[in-house]
Amino acid sequence: MQNRSNTPWTSIILLFLSSLTCLICFGSGAAMSISGVMEYVSGNAEIAISTLMLSAGSIFLGIVILPAVYYSVMRILNKPAIDLPINKIPTIALIIIWISAVGLELLLQKQASLFILMIPLNLLTVALPVWILVRIATQGLDAGSNERQWGTITVSMTIVPILIGVAEILMIAIMGIIAIIWISQYPSLLRSIEVLGTRLMYTRNPDALVRILTPYLLNPTVIIAGLIFFSVFTPLIEEILKPFGVWIGANKVITHQQGFALGALCGGAYALVESLGALSSNSSAWGLLSIARAGSDLLHIFTAGLMGWALVSAWQERKYLRLGLTYLVVVLIHGMWNALSLASAIGVAIGYMSNPSPWLKSLPVVSIIGLMLLALLNLFVLIRANRILRESLPSKNQVHATGAESIE
Repeated sequence: MQNRSNTPWTSIILLFLSSLTCLICFGSGAAMSISGVMEYVSGNAEIAISTLMLSAGSIFLGIVILPAVYYSVMRILNKPAIDLPINKIPTIALIIIWISAVGLELLLQKQASLFILMIPLNLLTVALPVWILVRIATQGLDAGSNERQWGTITVSMTIVPILIGVAEILMIAIMGIIAIIWISQYPSLLRSIEVLGTRLMYTRNPDALVRILTPYLLNPTVIIAGLIFFSVFTPLIEEILKPFGVWIGANKVITHQQGFALGALCGGAYALVESLGALSSNSSAWGLLSIARAGSDLLHIFTAGLMGWALVSAWQERKYLRLGLTYLVVVLIHGMWNALSLASAIGVAIGYMSNPSPWLKSLPVVSIIGLMLLALLNLFVLIRANRILRESLPSKNQVHATGAESIE
């Protein structure tokens, strides 16, 4: 009975999950690298670069999860584990490396012959902002054991994207069914959609596709539907599932500081997976996209950290109202970010319009300014939240005094 109770089942599950994920990441990465080389030899350079970037991203994710394998094994064997040397790298050094990598990437992105060098540079410009922002969020806070931290990262890079993906697919399916029922009531609209489908079927030119779709994409009904999905449903789903690594620790006693720190790790790990997937699809603008993705990384880390803090407050102090309000706030922030991102993307469609209105022309610029201001606000509140939590930690004198009183 004693042995059964001492069996580290959490570590065993983490070892299984992390080992399986590493095998999948390394295996798929190797397969995609072979496919990418074959595509390049065949003359399909653009497809080859995207495939090789996916390969590098997959292998990189496997490397990121390796520490979870190590710490879970050491826990199962009941042996002391060492801290990773990467934790000793100063944050300012990481910032300098990131800025240098982005600058070099912007200089080299026009050199098609140097795409092999661009791939590791892209990994740097994607991963470093996540690492830097997580450090800012967790500075001076105790996030628990190394195994717990890397376990949280592993769960957020594997299970969470699957849960969010399934939930969003179900939401798309529901919205699609509603749209079909609504369209079926208007025969003329149904015929227009059939004609559109036929035109798209026989169109291969990307510019022609955008020109055909622009009138439909700028239709008020389509815009409203897009805003509802990306600015309401997507934040509702992601903000409840992103801190899953904190949810599964509900039966363990953790502090507010640990809740915030683990939440930030959840958001950072999810942001890394999302950023690697987004940047692998457009090699012609990796440098600019990596800068833009840094804002999204900040959003995920900030909102997940607040949710982790609120979850611990709800569990330990029954502050469920605070949890509900925090959830609404982070959903609102996330929704505003997605709405501004959609507005900034309208600039692509404006170029195919014959006579766009002045306010429509200015919308991309205004939205980019809005994204920058929102990112600065998120960063300010993130730093402020970290400072508040650090100031709430008991000082060494208070700890010694409390210990003395308990002895007496």
